[in-house]
Amino acid sequence: MSATASSTSTAGRDLARTVLLYMDAAVRDESFIVGPQVRALEEYVSGVTGKSAVCVSSGPVGLMLVRRAGFAGAPLTVASDAGAAVRAVVEGEGRLVQQASALWADGVPVQGSLLVRDLTVPAEAAQCPGAVGTAEVVGIGEFASLVRQERVARRVAAADAVVVHAARDYGYGAGDFGIVACSEETARRLRVLRNHGRDGLGTYLHAQVGFNNRMDEVQARLLLDRIAAEVDDGAEGTAC
Repeated sequence: MSATASSTSTAGRDLARTVLLYMDAAVRDESFIVGPQVRALEEYVSGVTGKSAVCVSSGPVGLMLVRRAGFAGAPLTVASDAGAAVRAVVEGEGRLVQQASALWADGVPVQGSLLVRDLTVPAEAAQCPGAVGTAEVVGIGEFASLVRQERVARRVAAADAVVVHAARDYGYGAGDFGIVACSEETARRLRVLRNHGRDGLGTYLHAQVGFNNRMDEVQARLLLDRIAAEVDDGAEGTAC
């Protein structure tokens, strides 16, 4: 190989690496996707729970992304004493996965199941043999308890939590929302899956499902007002 050809080949590889780096940066840059109200809500929830927060369009979407990001499609197990909200979220998540049959094709399934339970039920009452992780569900009316109850707050810090309200059969509905409180490492991957519907560099092309996973700006502002009011009321009640 001539010196000129070798130089051209090296330059080509360098350019390819640079393009990949820029694509990856574009995928992870949310400035053109997530608005200031969603960011503000995520920051507020992070302050309350002590975890990183990712706002999504519904509880079932939140559970679906948690399962994909950290548990490679592990089957779900519902706690025997789970309430109606938990069961509705799990049923909605199942329908979403059915609509995207290739969802788990990019990972090796985890051996074991993901236990889904109510956040406010004591952990010892919802154990499940073979569970490899836990997703806990809490309604917006219980959100203030994350501030008031130290026991609950510690458990939020120890496990992913899907905060959900108004779950619908197919995972979407007017007024639906989902907030996932999790580790920052998990949150980084969840944001890519939420924004683009896929993981990895291929997300630069934006899979269509990604547009259905995001929380609306107006919705985020209304939720921030409501949650902040509930937390403030809870704090005043505790002070009394």
